[in-house]
Amino acid sequence: MPNQTVGTPQYMSPEQVSFGERDVDTRTDVYSLGALAYEVLTGLAPFPSELLRGASPIALERLIRDETPTRPSRRLLETGPDDAGTRRRAREIEGELDWIIGRAMEKERSRRYASAAALAEDLARHLRGEAVAAGPPSRLYHLRKLVARHRVAFGAATIVLVALVSTVVVSLRAAERARRDQRETARQLEKYESVADFAEGMLVGLDPRVARGADTALLRQMLETAAKRLDEDEARDPEVEVRLRTMIGLAYLAIARPEESRAQIERAAAVSTERPREGRSPASGRVRPRALASGRGRPGGSPRPVPRGAGASP
Repeated sequence: MPNQTVGTPQYMSPEQVSFGERDVDTRTDVYSLGALAYEVLTGLAPFPSELLRGASPIALERLIRDETPTRPSRRLLETGPDDAGTRRRAREIEGELDWIIGRAMEKERSRRYASAAALAEDLARHLRGEAVAAGPPSRLYHLRKLVARHRVAFGAATIVLVALVSTVVVSLRAAERARRDQRETARQLEKYESVADFAEGMLVGLDPRVARGADTALLRQMLETAAKRLDEDEARDPEVEVRLRTMIGLAYLAIARPEESRAQIERAAAVSTERPREGRSPASGRVRPRALASGRGRPGGSPRPVPRGAGASP
């Protein structure tokens, strides 16, 4: 009759209670023998009678197919008298006999003994004190069974975990890109300041007496080109701009071009006031005060008052 369970539920294997599956073989008998051995050792059937009594066919199938009986040794301790005899009997069962019965009653037929003879041989090995073929289920096996019983919950948890891992990976990559960009910016700034140092050394080193007696047309053209590039460079660093404009102004003084010099010095002062860098002193603080105060770069070497805001405070 369809959807009708035939047999004694306590000794029926999962394939016997599964609707639409009647593919039984000798391993089905092994399961039943394991259930009988369980009862012989503990005095109790693998599944409590109250769970099976009056259970619907669907509930019975789910119980036998998905639920694993408590190990015989533990079941004995939980239900037997709390005395030395019960504890001694549980210790005798614990280990190899638990493993043998557990293997005989595996839910998956491929994990059971291949035949009743194989089960009997393993019991004989136990009695002889030899190593048995059965062993405790691995943690991976327990995890696989747990996932099979809770597919929906584990599926949702897997989706959440993948999302979290993906978020962490993306965040780490973004942080690494930001660090690379920061390092690249620092390298560019260092390079820019190195060039500024080099230019500063050349410009401050001009001797006014030599400059006055030489053809300064080429030098004036170079200074005009440098000032124009500073005007066009929108990404320039304000500190570097202040330093370069100040040095260009001093160079103009060295070749007796006071108007051009004043324009560059005033521009440097304006930048230092308008665009201080966050967390640092105004950009003009990087201008070398010794160059301005020494009189080098001015015709005749005489000191000239430093325009307001263009030099560092003494």
